[in-house]
Amino acid sequence: MNRSTLYAFALATLVLPSFLHAAPPATLSEVLATDATLRDVVFVDAQHGWAVGDRGVVLVTDDGGAHWYPQRSGVDCPLLSVSFVDDKRGWIVGGRATPLTHRSEGVVLRTIDGGTTWQQVVEPTLPRLTYVEFFDAANGVAAGYGSSFYPSGLFTTTDGGKSWQPIGSAQVSTWLAADFVSSGSGLLAGPRGARSVVLEREMRTAGTTTDARQPRAMVIDGASKGWMVGDNGMVLTTSDSGATWQPPATEPLAIDPITRRQWSWNSVAVQGNHVWLAGAPGSVIAHSADNGATWSTTTTGLRAPVTQMHFVDDRRGWTVGELGTILATTDGGRSWRRQRGGGHAAMLVVVATPEDVPLEVVSRYAAGEGFRTVVVPLFAAKTSSVTELDTHRVTEALTAAGAIVAPPLWAGEMLPVGYHASPETLMEEMNRRTDGLARDELLATAVLAIRTWQPDLLVVPHERNPNRDAGSTIAEQLAIEASRHAADSTQGLELATIDLPAWQVKRTVGLAPPGERGSIRVATDEFVPALGGSPASWSSLPRSLLFTKHTIPSPLDELELLSQLDGMATNTRDPFAGLQLPPACDARRTVVASNPNDLERLRKLTQKRGQLVRLLDYSEGNPIWSAQVVNLTGGLDPQTGGELVYQLAEGYRETGRHAMAADTMYLLARRYPDHPLTEQALVWLVRYYASGEVSHVTARQQAMQARTKPLANVDYKKSAGAPRNESIELPTNDDGGTATLTSDERLERASLLGGYLEKARPALYSEPALRFPLAVTSRKLGYNNTTERYFMVLGRSGSDRGWSSAARVENWLAKPDELPPSKPLVTCKATLSPPRLDGVFDEAMWKSAEMLRVATSAGRNDDTAATMQLARDTDYLYVAITCPLLRDEKYEATSASRTRDADLSAYDRVRLSIDIDRDYVSAYEMTVDCRGWTHDTCWGDKNWNPRWFVASKMNETNWTAELAIPWSEVVKPEPAVLDTWCLRVTRQNARGHSASWTGVSGDTPDSFGLLLFR
Repeated sequence: MNRSTLYAFALATLVLPSFLHAAPPATLSEVLATDATLRDVVFVDAQHGWAVGDRGVVLVTDDGGAHWYPQRSGVDCPLLSVSFVDDKRGWIVGGRATPLTHRSEGVVLRTIDGGTTWQQVVEPTLPRLTYVEFFDAANGVAAGYGSSFYPSGLFTTTDGGKSWQPIGSAQVSTWLAADFVSSGSGLLAGPRGARSVVLEREMRTAGTTTDARQPRAMVIDGASKGWMVGDNGMVLTTSDSGATWQPPATEPLAIDPITRRQWSWNSVAVQGNHVWLAGAPGSVIAHSADNGATWSTTTTGLRAPVTQMHFVDDRRGWTVGELGTILATTDGGRSWRRQRGGGHAAMLVVVATPEDVPLEVVSRYAAGEGFRTVVVPLFAAKTSSVTELDTHRVTEALTAAGAIVAPPLWAGEMLPVGYHASPETLMEEMNRRTDGLARDELLATAVLAIRTWQPDLLVVPHERNPNRDAGSTIAEQLAIEASRHAADSTQGLELATIDLPAWQVKRTVGLAPPGERGSIRVATDEFVPALGGSPASWSSLPRSLLFTKHTIPSPLDELELLSQLDGMATNTRDPFAGLQLPPACDARRTVVASNPNDLERLRKLTQKRGQLVRLLDYSEGNPIWSAQVVNLTGGLDPQTGGELVYQLAEGYRETGRHAMAADTMYLLARRYPDHPLTEQALVWLVRYYASGEVSHVTARQQAMQARTKPLANVDYKKSAGAPRNESIELPTNDDGGTATLTSDERLERASLLGGYLEKARPALYSEPALRFPLAVTSRKLGYNNTTERYFMVLGRSGSDRGWSSAARVENWLAKPDELPPSKPLVTCKATLSPPRLDGVFDEAMWKSAEMLRVATSAGRNDDTAATMQLARDTDYLYVAITCPLLRDEKYEATSASRTRDADLSAYDRVRLSIDIDRDYVSAYEMTVDCRGWTHDTCWGDKNWNPRWFVASKMNETNWTAELAIPWSEVVKPEPAVLDTWCLRVTRQNARGHSASWTGVSGDTPDSFGLLLFR
């Protein structure tokens, strides 16, 4: 029996009807894999080829693509690139993001038998890889995401991929497109115009560019020529080995400029003088027979995007893309035939940002009921939630929910969305950045998306209060208007000529904001047989990939019917009612047949999980559960059990029971060492034990009240699961519990955890966000040499998010005779006479105190910038704040009594973040608003209630606040002369816009300046 026959038999056992009893029904994972997005394709000759993609999919053909058969990769993460040197030896790379921490992990697979078996290369420190190329059986190159462990993001191998060596670089880089002619020579391109030329294994920056479009693919053509394509119509060519890039002589696509800019070219292939381009939409493929001097286009009969393309000569080629589609040509691209995949979307979800996706709705209908779903965000991300956009992580999250994510409608730079009081002001800013064309460009992109995906159901945000969320309001208005344009055959005639004819959306529903009711209700805890659980449990992983904090969905998602075609039936529980989309049609997958013998057990477990999740949520960290944690998770699978333990720990943390939270996190790490949330638990534990702020607050609490009992009735050794490595075991936590630890014992605990992580999770251990507080811990314990060595190495690196500059600060503080760091610095001088707290700064101490300014980076000298001064005596830290009144902001006098930890989000306010040990992780935060009302937390713990004093005043031009913070509340003893803390000062308005002293918002080290005591 030949291999084709064997593959056909294997495939038949997967797809034969269950009544023939040829094989068990396909699992949900197998069904989702059938139309998983394919990311790369390679052929070694006209017959033998491989395609790889999301969900660990690997496909193979030995007859030129007439038949494609699945291979077992052994992984379920996205596979992004494949390379073969013959029909036996090949390599695949890809990777995943870790939940909550969002650190990337790389995957390398290799085969020596044509993919019959794939072996995963064990390289735990590799980051996500996006490109691989081998030049013979031994020598290859891979590129992808740089990390703190491997900043360059570029690796080579000389032993067939068994081990990988990084190319040296101090700067952390991310590479999304690459091509190499040897392991030491090639071209790289990344986000925000990053480009590099590699010569003789040395990376050299390829000049500077203002072109921030995202690259998708590169091809080196000969010794010095090359092509690069990407988003927003990017097509560039080079004739000097990547030193300069310019557009080709003519545009590949003859359509109006606005629509052409919305086109994404995802792939380029070159054979001699022939160049082919394909992308999104996939309805046409452009071809040039004269190196780009002239172009022709061919319609493909496909609309879903093409992601990659490969030609073995100037006649035979293949493309792969969304919905598992594969096309082939044997006439140089003049005609294309479909070999696999296809179809269109049942549901198109338009949202303001990926974080706004109704994950439980998507999980239920896309994964649970097979409706093919596409998510189209207006913006790439909430600017306050990310510092470096990771599109692969967002794609991975929504793929895990069962959906496809399309590029955002707004292709420009990330906007401070929360700054805008209304949709009109947000649109004004977008118009300023597009010469007044924002609306036209966004509308053209939305129409393109609808005609590309051809959805029956359109889901949009439904903001009854348009000023509550300007981004969601614009997304709703655009999507509804675009659906009308997309259905009008008299508009977009150019799109019809490239096989994107008019498309009529049959029903539009609006997603109601939290707390508001709708006419269609989707229960998130309801058992869905195909999921083997509830939408809430299925969406747990996507949530952890989108957010850095564990979040619990609402019990109900509410949808409002906005419009539909005449005569269609509706159902309060089903947005698809009456749309006539049976299983296995072009817009819907086969519905998974559940095992009836297992349904009742799964239903009961789902009910138990849902009840426990809600119970723990409503009980808000009630200590009673500490004694019941092992019983609570009895009978649950490890994934659910670990999630509940983590939720219990979070409940304790959010209610100020940090010692109980730490003991519960420890229990999670020992009982579920391989759970996706365990990594975040270990990171939290290190930061918690290392924190000077938490240690001081805990010591004061222990001195003032009876000690909290440790986690009750938990035998850590008995309840622990098998460790990740029997020779690498988590330090025990059976010495009386966290609540009994002294300050020095807390530091020792942090150090022991660091030693464990260094051996068990080296890639995590290398991250500065973990190593920096561990280095601070070593300094406190007196291991100065270890600390100095780490800061010296980190200071010389190009580590991102400001960690390198933070390390250089430590080096300077150790040897202040050297040049000072490039970090903002303010001094706090001693005073003999305390001020009168009245909000009027007429004392001599304020006249001589140094002043810092709080403004946006674009308006450092404008007249709305706030100012702040600091002074001190032996008892208090004094702060003077002056804030000019902002336009369109609400200012009002209040006669109500000031309350502790009031909600200040509706008012102009200033927040001080004080980091006493310079770990850039934990800090005291004290906020005062224009009324003089306050809010305070210690490392996010709002149950910290320090005793501090505020006086405020307001007139027609500004408001002031004068603060007195007792040293005893934040440190013991008071700071000495030349002591240095980290300080972050942020002003926020009612719409969430931030202005910072350092000009950097967020929680990165760069957002902090230095506070020097004199």
